[in-house]
Amino acid sequence: MANIIKLCAPNLEDFICSFYLTQDYSLEIYSPPSAISFRMIFSKKEEDENAKTYSKLPSKDMDVYAKRLVKYLGAVYPVKHLRSSPGFLEVLSRAPDLLDFLPPRFCNLQSLVLETWPTGGCLRAIRYLLSISPNITRLFLEMKESNLSDVGDYSEAGLSFPEMLSHLEYFEFIDAEGSDAEFRILNFLLRNEKVLKKIGVTFRSSVAQRDRKRHVARFSDKIRAGRKASSSFQFAYNLKFTW
Repeated sequence: MANIIKLCAPNLEDFICSFYLTQDYSLEIYSPPSAISFRMIFSKKEEDENAKTYSKLPSKDMDVYAKRLVKYLGAVYPVKHLRSSPGFLEVLSRAPDLLDFLPPRFCNLQSLVLETWPTGGCLRAIRYLLSISPNITRLFLEMKESNLSDVGDYSEAGLSFPEMLSHLEYFEFIDAEGSDAEFRILNFLLRNEKVLKKIGVTFRSSVAQRDRKRHVARFSDKIRAGRKASSSFQFAYNLKFTW
């Protein structure tokens, strides 16, 4: 059967779309809500929802799934707040010629909340979303464990994009563990932002208090090294997460 979602609800503020990876939808939203969340699920087994599971999927299937996700994004482009799951990002990154196959730009998007694995695929998808969101002011990255011993090419070069972060004012890591991948993302932000005012870091509960203090110091050193001495900037950690 065809999976068709037609949504016409002018007063709706939030829309959460949870779906299985293999399902295809025709998504039509006539009055886009302010906030939309895409949560893609591999199976009913919670333990299957990790980067290792997605990495084993055949390339041919992944290409099909990725094109579907680009189509879903094209249906929600007027939104102001967007959230996605790590599986959504991992599959989205596999869309052929991703940056040449853009849906309408997210010109109204103000905040982006991305649950992400520390993988090259998720990073490419983040770059893609930032490249079509020219007016974003708030970016949240909620770090998830990948269950992969090798996360692949996590080169920050894939994020380089002119004017990608020209309006970003606030950035937060959620459930961070002070990894090298997180530091590379931080360095990218500091080199490319124009008006960033504050970085927040919330460490995951498994990070010991002693390690947490060390990671906070390392993050602070990275920030001082990456910004001009005259810059007005705030750094905080263990912040409460909000949209």
